[in-house]
Amino acid sequence: NVVLRDISNGGYLGTMVGAFWGMVIAFTEDDSKYIPSGAAWGYLGGMGFGLGIGLLEAPTLISKREDPDMQPNLFCFRDSQKNLCTGMGISYSF
Repeated sequence: NVVLRDISNGGYLGTMVGAFWGMVIAFTEDDSKYIPSGAAWGYLGGMGFGLGIGLLEAPTLISKREDPDMQPNLFCFRDSQKNLCTGMGISYSF
């Protein structure tokens, strides 16, 4: 959860930085094709940076949870028409 949040935030920040950098290059080269290209490369770079930050940050945040015995989980089950459904739950050990 923490890693996905940081990847998303890194992607957004990278898009803004990449679009700005593409604008700078577009003004010097007189060609607007650098703006979306810079935004795309910025998004990919930001996602990679966010992944790194998320992987470094996640163990610290998980170890600081208030109740380590309570954990969220996902599960799959079949409904009455035998369709596969997903659900969310919380497991707790006493």
